[in-house]
Amino acid sequence: MFEKRSGAVFPERSISYLINKSIDNGAVHKYNEKVISWKKESSCYKVITDKNEYLTEKIIFSSGAWIKNLLPSLNLPLKIERQVLFWFVQKIIKSYLTIQIYLIQVGIWIMEKNFILSQI
Repeated sequence: MFEKRSGAVFPERSISYLINKSIDNGAVHKYNEKVISWKKESSCYKVITDKNEYLTEKIIFSSGAWIKNLLPSLNLPLKIERQVLFWFVQKIIKSYLTIQIYLIQVGIWIMEKNFILSQI
């Protein structure tokens, strides 16, 4: 699970384990179905997808970055962040090695030959 050399976490085994344990406990998994709507009914939840309708006592949504769209009424304080999955070695451009960087109270300024290139 934890790669000592890089600190990366590989969750596939955990996810596989949790899926299998949930199936052992009676869960039914549905994949590649777009959830159109869901609502609480008297003693269960009704979930309507683009392929079927389901009634269930419990429901788990694992929709990733789309969770805020799926559950807008809950007003969850979620912030979706991009996660880099791959890294590539970049060719070093010599002119970048001479760029002056100034730390100023209002931000970081990058200058080259007395021209402001960007403010971060």
